[in-house]
This record gives sequence, C-alpha cells and structure tokens, in this order.
Amino acid sequence: MKEKHKVWNDLMMTFVATTISIVFTFGTANLIEFHKQNKEKRQIVLMTMYDLNNSLSQARHCDSLFQKFVELQTRIFEDPAIFEDSLLALVKSVPIMNYTETIENIFSSNIETIHTLSNVYFVEKASEFYQIRERYKNNVEDFEVSYDAFLLSLSYEDLVAFNACKHFVISSHLLADMEYLYLQCKQIMKVTDKELEAFYQVRQQIEAASGEKENVWETKIPQVRNPWLEALEKERTKNL
Repeated sequence: MKEKHKVWNDLMMTFVATTISIVFTFGTANLIEFHKQNKEKRQIVLMTMYDLNNSLSQARHCDSLFQKFVELQTRIFEDPAIFEDSLLALVKSVPIMNYTETIENIFSSNIETIHTLSNVYFVEKASEFYQIRERYKNNVEDFEVSYDAFLLSLSYEDLVAFNACKHFVISSHLLADMEYLYLQCKQIMKVTDKELEAFYQVRQQIEAASGEKENVWETKIPQVRNPWLEALEKERTKNL
C-alpha cells in the first residue's frame, strides 16, 4: 500500500513538475513575444513621429519663406524703383517642400503595422497629418508654377499679377492644422520629448555614418553656372 502511495506521489510530482515546466516555457515565450511586440509598436510610433516632425520643420521653413516673399512683394508695390534690385531676394524667398514618402507608405499601406499599433485614434490623426502634408506640398508647387510664369518675363506687371499672399494664407492655415495634429499624436501615444530626442539622435548617428550628401550648390552647379552667366552677360553687352 505504501509502495502504491509512493508511486502515486511520484506520478503527481512528475505531472506537477511537467505542468509547471510547460507553463513556465510557454509563459516565458509569450512574455518575450509580448515585450517584442511592444518594442516594435513603440519603434513604429517613434519612426512616425520622427517623420511628422521633419515634415513640420520643412513646412515651418516654407511658411517663413512665404511670409518673406509677400513682405518683399509689398515693399516693391510701395516702391517700384527697388524692383530690379529685389529680384535675387525674391528668388531666395521661393519655398521648396522636399520629403520622401517612405515612412508614410510603411505606416499607411501595411495592415500589419496598423494592427501592431492597435490604436485607431493615433492611426486616424497621423493619416490626417499626411493628407494635410500633401495639400501643403501642392500649395508650394502651385506657388512655384505661378512664380515660374513670372520668372519667364521678370516684368513688374507679372509680379503685380502674382497673388503670393493667397499661398501664404493657405500655408499658414495648413501649418496650424499640422502642428495641432502632431501634438495630438504625441498625447495619444504618450510620447515624451526626451524619448523623441533619444530616437532622433540614433537616427542622426545612422545618417552621419552614411556620410554627407554632396552640396551641389557649392560644388558642381557654380562650376557650370558661373561661366554660363559670364558668357551670357558678354553676349548681352555685345548686342547693346
């Protein structure tokens, strides 16, 4: 009887030990997977916030150039005599919105990404931001088209007909919307400035390790443009 009782106890101990081992193994695996998913989720959030912030920086710069252009245009209207001397300043005040859509495409087209984030409200607000960013870029491009038409003639009359203020008003409204949505995204996912700064530094280190992009405005372009401008000026002088 004692031997049967001992065998039964041994079986129970083996069963309990096996059960604990299985629970521990699967529980640990699930815990590791849970932490892995949370880390991936946070990386996607930070990557998206990094992209939104870069877009905001570009939009802010464009907005300041819109403002400078309108202010310079206003001064020219008030004193047409400064028109020719202000042409270079006008050129330097033309905004350019330049960004890649890589992160936006990862964010918006990958259904697994959306499932990983598991926050519909964040996805909605970030998607709205990207939609407004597209509208902002379209406004910049419309401005460039109108400016190019003026650039072909460089006439005072065409500058008067160029409604730069309209583009500045659109820019300011869209930028305000982008700023608001960016702050909402930060609040929804409880992203701190310290967390973002750490992520930005890692990204900058990666980009720095890749080397600097060639500044064509300081190297290749002047070598071709400057002799061309000199030759053009000589040709114009001969025809006077």
